[in-house]
Amino acid sequence: MNARSTSTFGHVALIVAHCAGMVDLVALPVWVGTLIQHYQLDPQQAGGLVTLFLIGAVLSSVFLASRFQRVKGRWVAAGGYAIAATCFGVLSQPLDVATMAALHAAGGLAAGAALSATHGTIARSANPHLKFAIVGVGLGVFAVLFLGTSPKAIAAAGGYMLFAIFGGVMLLAALVCAIGFPDPERAAEDRQGAPAAAIPRAVWFGILGIS
Repeated sequence: MNARSTSTFGHVALIVAHCAGMVDLVALPVWVGTLIQHYQLDPQQAGGLVTLFLIGAVLSSVFLASRFQRVKGRWVAAGGYAIAATCFGVLSQPLDVATMAALHAAGGLAAGAALSATHGTIARSANPHLKFAIVGVGLGVFAVLFLGTSPKAIAAAGGYMLFAIFGGVMLLAALVCAIGFPDPERAAEDRQGAPAAAIPRAVWFGILGIS
């Protein structure tokens, strides 16, 4: 078990990465409302843009989940959030709907890859339930801060502020992950050389049910 994986900063990196990757869960009503109120989109267009982000995140996660052992989680997380930060940074500028749609989809793909690497790293830790609980508490604190401050900032500065905030969150996550993202704790000692087991059919039914 290496030092980075058990460090305090490694835990902080996982919390920040989890909050950034789950920003859609926290920001969904503010996101759609801002697109309608400040960008004069109709509800279908606003919902469609956010849905493109979500679809991108799901597709990215599905692709990466079965390949987790072949990638370097730290660089997938840092790179994914850096790309997502770039997408949101561009979205903070005046754009047409088609360009906004493409950037939402690209941002979802990037953030979904980063979040998948984050959750895969937590799942392969020595105590995954505790770590998921910790990052869950972190997300709750983030939600309170975001919902308590972002609507006022958006109302004062304009709709672009929403994407500026998203971009800042993603950029922070990219920097933190690049510096302190932990390696999977059990990769070397428990699973080295072990063949990857097929996912049981019952698990796939569970995934489908939750989805």
